[in-house]
Amino acid sequence: MQQLSKIQAILYPLYRGIFITIGFIILSPISIKYGFPPQTGMMLAILFIAMPLLLWHLRMAGKTERKNKVTELNGFTNRLPAGKLILYSVLMVVLAFVIWG
Repeated sequence: MQQLSKIQAILYPLYRGIFITIGFIILSPISIKYGFPPQTGMMLAILFIAMPLLLWHLRMAGKTERKNKVTELNGFTNRLPAGKLILYSVLMVVLAFVIWG
């Protein structure tokens, strides 16, 4: 695995958010024009900008690291037991309702 430069370490977490923000700025007025709430622009930006950008990023990282599968890029190989996975999922949903409530 190669070491990132300081600029890359700063830009990698930020560039996706920058593109999503630009997409939101462009798509939000369009969604409002057609009678949808502004959040629709954000959902469209995530669907049409963030998801392809994530897939592109993973593909480029796979080529750089000479990995054939996305699971090989991830260092976590231990599986979480099904009971803990369900418990954590339910707790996260409850926490989301508490925060938004």
